[in-house]
Amino acid sequence: MNSSAAALAVEPDDDAPAIAERGAKVKKRSYRRDTVTTTLWGLGAYALSLLTSPLLARALSADGRGSLAAVVRPTEILGWLLMFGVPMATAYLAIEADRRTLQASAWVFSLVVGIPVVAILWPFVPAFLDNHPPETVAWFRACLVAGLVILPFQNVYEQLRATGRTTRFNVYRSAPIVVNAVSVTALFFADRLTLNTALGASLAANLVVPLVVIGIERGFVVRMGRWFSWALMRRQLHYGARVWFGTLSNMVVARFDQLLMVRLVSASELGLYAIAATGAMVTAPIAQGVSFALFPYIRSEADPRRRWRRTQLAMRWVGLLSIGSGVVLGIVAPWGLPAVMGAEFRGAVTAFLLLLPGQVFWNLGQVVKVDLEATDRPGAASAALAVAAVLTLVTVPVAVEVAGISGAAAVTSACQVAFFLVAYWQARGGLSRPAPAPGPGGGGDDTPEEGTDELVGVEG
Repeated sequence: MNSSAAALAVEPDDDAPAIAERGAKVKKRSYRRDTVTTTLWGLGAYALSLLTSPLLARALSADGRGSLAAVVRPTEILGWLLMFGVPMATAYLAIEADRRTLQASAWVFSLVVGIPVVAILWPFVPAFLDNHPPETVAWFRACLVAGLVILPFQNVYEQLRATGRTTRFNVYRSAPIVVNAVSVTALFFADRLTLNTALGASLAANLVVPLVVIGIERGFVVRMGRWFSWALMRRQLHYGARVWFGTLSNMVVARFDQLLMVRLVSASELGLYAIAATGAMVTAPIAQGVSFALFPYIRSEADPRRRWRRTQLAMRWVGLLSIGSGVVLGIVAPWGLPAVMGAEFRGAVTAFLLLLPGQVFWNLGQVVKVDLEATDRPGAASAALAVAAVLTLVTVPVAVEVAGISGAAAVTSACQVAFFLVAYWQARGGLSRPAPAPGPGGGGDDTPEEGTDELVGVEG
């Protein structure tokens, strides 16, 4: 353990092994098994969410589906932004810092920052949703409050991923999706699926499930004075700030189109685009599964060339599976999407087809992004996302005005290609210099150490 990590050591609990033991545990695991398991879990959870899409489309119509997206998508984006990259910093530091100390930082940041943000946004919700039914205002505000537990919840399962406990990680991260899908399905067949009940199911899945998981994993830090460490939180925020900028850019590229269209298009057009975007992301769990499993192995690999070979192999499989799936989806979509969703969603086909190519490159970019983040270069990953985000901010409003949702789909896809190209260039360039050792107030992308010839990995 380096001196900065040693300075952060607090009284350990029964679940906090030494750095060397944690690193050894990760290396002994099967990367192939972890990748397959995580990918299948992700595909299964996403398949459940896809099953609910036609149910919601048929029960709510395009207008109701658009109003649902107008509540769920913006609050989801805000919840991710309020995390400030802390869960990813926790994943990076999990092999060297105490579990409860990491969790204490998550609670402090979530409450100290999140509560004022919710209070500031509270009075502006009615104006934001003036094109949607009045009841969406109360649901939006409830989702804002529920977002305060997203950071502690993700912090819990990111620690599990980083320390090789893949099964529990997959169960927890998929639980909200599964609960929401089961609830929506039950409501549909009971003929009770309305906009209000759909929003209630979403709220329950994203509030009750995280609280239960946090309780199971002893993630409620009651004795804050014993576990909270300013030194550790500074390290989390130093790493997290670089990740957060990328998260913000990521949200702009992946979700800004839908957020913007809440104000620019009708509820029915937003509903069409929400269906197209959801369908185009069907291959995303492939990239997520590979990337989730890849992170701890990259983090514990000291040889940069072996690390890069593993990343290239991951890209190869993600690319082949994404392209193959995209071709099949493109062939089936013109008749399959209206058949599954309903005839009124035929207008989503063009946007869906335009989003498919970009999703392939987005998937590849996620693998490269993990390589950068696991080698203490989250700023490089954020820079690639920032390029795509700036392009999105400039082009999407114009494209929506000129070509509606099809224009938004086309430029979003192009921005996703740009993200991959810049991220790959950053990763390739990083092979010529080592990633610096993490430490408070230093390291990362801007302060490389001199005279080293290996990437920093797990000590011991």
